[in-house]
Amino acid sequence: MFSTQSLVALTLAVVAAAGVQAQSTSTASLTAACANLSALPACDVFASCTTQAMTTGVCNPDNLLASLCADPAGAAAAQCTPKPAGTPVPTLLSARNATSVVAALCMAMPDMKDCQGADACPAADAATGVAKCKALTQAGRLCLDMPTMKDCAPILAFCSASNKLGPYCGAVAAGSATNTTSSASLAPASTTAPAAGKTSGAMVASASTGIVAAAGAMIAYALL
Repeated sequence: MFSTQSLVALTLAVVAAAGVQAQSTSTASLTAACANLSALPACDVFASCTTQAMTTGVCNPDNLLASLCADPAGAAAAQCTPKPAGTPVPTLLSARNATSVVAALCMAMPDMKDCQGADACPAADAATGVAKCKALTQAGRLCLDMPTMKDCAPILAFCSASNKLGPYCGAVAAGSATNTTSSASLAPASTTAPAAGKTSGAMVASASTGIVAAAGAMIAYALL
């Protein structure tokens, strides 16, 4: 017969394992969805977090998946149904908002390097308000050069909440490769990523719920 302490310790370990399993599912879902939506801020940050081997704070996969699905530009991805259980990162800009920051900064300072030539984001799509570029990375670059500009306030808020995550707020973690701005295409609103992540997510979410329920029962038994 297990002692009460042993059962409680085992239960806590099972609950922790369920959390890790859920994060693994979110990582797989992000990988699938971001294959077509790599320019969106949530996918841009996911790629940077992956490069730097970070999974906590703003890099939490559950919350990044929720952020992607809360962004109108990413909400149609198959991995957003059913709605992810995570909480969107409060300071992470949507694709439209990041585009607006870049446009405002370049309107105010058109001679800045990242507002010209191949480094510049194209004009936003008239229907969606989203430019076909990694607008969050571009906004970060501009604000690193001119952090006192008022339009940088949303970027500075993200940097404060993300512990200065690179490359948006400074250098990437030591030993990591730097992300670069590109003209990666945004998928149309009706485009969906492969559905494999969706099925996997539902199955694992159900399994995780069962694990946690079982863990609760074990604690109740141990305390009898």
